[in-house]
Amino acid sequence: MKPTLRAFLRSKKAQLIGQVLMFILAVIVFTLVISFGYKFINQVLEKQKTVALIDFSNTLKEGVERIKFMQGSTTKLELKVPSGYEKVCFADNENAANNKMFPLLAQLASYKDQNVFLQPIQDFKIKIEGLRVKKGGSICCLPAQNNLVLKLESAKEGVYVSPWEDYITCNQ
Repeated sequence: MKPTLRAFLRSKKAQLIGQVLMFILAVIVFTLVISFGYKFINQVLEKQKTVALIDFSNTLKEGVERIKFMQGSTTKLELKVPSGYEKVCFADNENAANNKMFPLLAQLASYKDQNVFLQPIQDFKIKIEGLRVKKGGSICCLPAQNNLVLKLESAKEGVYVSPWEDYITCNQ
């Protein structure tokens, strides 16, 4: 007597083959879930970095705009610096080309489409009209701490930026 297909499917060998196929299918599904989850989490983290940069830029722009027309006044501005950056640099586009201490930043500032830099250099360009570096300087680099506290001083030429604390100097 030849065994029929129905008899084979009911046998123990067929159950073993079915279990192996279910295991392979489970591994494939698990791998797909893990890989798509990893990609999604990375996309969310990248967008979080972009949002932090936009928030940093908007807070700085709003602070400069708020004091721009109040000549002779000084204000304190606290900025949350996005994580992963070592320095925050401000460039006076008019005088930056002569800076020997930061030649790369001087060259970037000379293009006049950016005057705030985060190091390491990012693709996100921050340009704030009327921003100047404290008198006597062309580029001011400050250590990027979690909260950066700046002094904004309004003058006829624009808004001068410097560290709030006197013991912190530019170009550290």
